[in-house]
Amino acid sequence: MEAVTTANDLVDHVFSRMGMPEEIVTDQGRTFDSQLFKELYWLFKIQKLRTTPYRPQANGQFKRMNRTLLTTLSIASADDPFQWNQNLQLRV
Repeated sequence: MEAVTTANDLVDHVFSRMGMPEEIVTDQGRTFDSQLFKELYWLFKIQKLRTTPYRPQANGQFKRMNRTLLTTLSIASADDPFQWNQNLQLRV
């Protein structure tokens, strides 16, 4: 997924419903390190934090949440798997 699409989805579907977070925690992946995201963090005064490298315990909560979300989406999208993104808004 491109940074622009991810940023738009965060603002339109997450931040607009749940409010602006004070911080975003990511693993060591670089998905949320683009210039666009740096500007988004600055604009909304969001602190970007990373989990400690080589410490899988820190990623456990995220991985569990992702697994739960994927299971929920696969069940909700069983009739039309290509429309999973429409079900995502109802599940987050």
